[in-house]
Order: sequence, then structure tokens, then C-alpha cells
Amino acid sequence: MLARLVDGTLTKLDSPLFAFDNLFDVIVTQDQVYALNQRNFELLFKESEAVLAKAPEWVDSLANQLPLTEAGQIALLESLRSNSVYRRKMHSLLRRPYIRTLTPTKLKAKMKLHGLDAKTLMPGGELDFSAENIKEILLLLNEDFFQGDFSMDQYAAGTKQRMVIG
Repeated sequence: MLARLVDGTLTKLDSPLFAFDNLFDVIVTQDQVYALNQRNFELLFKESEAVLAKAPEWVDSLANQLPLTEAGQIALLESLRSNSVYRRKMHSLLRRPYIRTLTPTKLKAKMKLHGLDAKTLMPGGELDFSAENIKEILLLLNEDFFQGDFSMDQYAAGTKQRMVIG
């Protein structure tokens, strides 16, 4: 099936399309959908029920690896269902191998390093997501905080790209 994106909708093409492009974001067959570019796929389907239905699985996956308060799990789920940026951050952090190595002690130490209040974010040793702090916690878990080498100011990365030096 060939389709094109016009005015934010995916439209099936009934006649061949002549175009020069060596990049494909999504391939749809009769039985499968292959998303080759996650960001563009999410732009196409970010509010679809199929994507939003995965949010409970992501929360469960995180809760199986890190201690979360019950209220925090509910707040995280609501935020993921309503915010595509938070969904991208969650996808990213769930793919990171280090997530399985985190402990409340490590989390609290990193919170302190970045000027975050561990007593508020981790009462009783459990992460407590809320509408007010979800961004901070996701930035921390996804390693998106950094410190300026000269100013020593704290920053949050918008995007991350690994650098290979040498």
C-alpha cells in the first residue's frame, strides 16, 4: 500500500506515485506495520489509541525496575497519555541498560548532584511522579541533565547525540 501525508492525515494512494526518495518512515503491508523512524511514526500516530494503549505497559515496565509510589504510577500514566515528549523520554529511558542498575541510593545521590529535592521526589525511597515534577524525574532518569564546564550551571538537554572524540 502506498500512502501520503497531506494536511496531517494519511491518505491511501490508488495510483503510483513518482518521487525520488531513499528514506522511508513507515512501511505498511497487509499484515504488518514497520516503523523505521520512531519520531516520524509518532508524529503520524501520536494520538492514536494504539499508541496511547501502550502507556500502561511502559509504566509497568518502569515500576518493575524502579520503586514507584502508586500515586506516582497513576500520574506518570496520565502524563504519558497526554504528552508525546514524555512518551519519547520514556521510550528512551526504558531502552537504557543502566536503568536496571539504579537503586534509591544512587537516585538520591544524583538528585542531590543536580539540585533536586530527593525528599519530595522519593518519599519513602519510592519515585513519586506528579504533574509538577514528571519532567524533572524523566530528565534525570534519561540522563538529560548536564553541567556547564565553565559556568558550572545546570542544564537540561533537549536532544542527545553521543559524541565520539579522537
